[in-house]
Amino acid sequence: MHATQGFVVASTQLNLRGGPPLSMKGYPYLGRVPSYEKAEKNIIFAIGEIRKRYPKPDYSHVTMLGHSQGGDITVYFANNHPEIVSRVVTLDNIRVPLLMSAKAKVLSVRSGNFKPDIGVVPPDDVCEDEVIQVVNTEFQHAHFTDHGPDAVKTKGREVLARFLADDKPKQHKPPRFKPIDDKWTANYSPAQ
Repeated sequence: MHATQGFVVASTQLNLRGGPPLSMKGYPYLGRVPSYEKAEKNIIFAIGEIRKRYPKPDYSHVTMLGHSQGGDITVYFANNHPEIVSRVVTLDNIRVPLLMSAKAKVLSVRSGNFKPDIGVVPPDDVCEDEVIQVVNTEFQHAHFTDHGPDAVKTKGREVLARFLADDKPKQHKPPRFKPIDDKWTANYSPAQ
């Protein structure tokens, strides 16, 4: 669908058979950083190879999409490469906080059966301020794969098409705090 709309589409497989298992000990985000770093190198390599073959596209406005661990990698990569990633789409990422991709517009599609770690999906008011779109569904985590039901794929394409059609740059809303004496303080008055 999107390749026919002028997008250069690449898919990378980041968890190969025989690779180390994902960390399940300690705070998972920190335990998985080595896998995120390895994926980051693979993505940089892939973009370089694609650029050699297709030099005309604008590689300073990359849209990244990932499911589960791939979604976490997408957010991690966007945080480390804000100069090239302009949009992030996650399908049920559960470890890396969405706010890490502060320069990119974010769409996060959530399943009804997997709960993200605390802090991954910000509260609604923060999402609104940071222009993070969260779409909560009743679909299952595994439905967001190639083997998922056709109805999920159809709905996913619709949501993704609307997100991609909005090509305006991310516009931050003013913070809910106002500066006083070069320090940030809450916009409220304590009770007397």
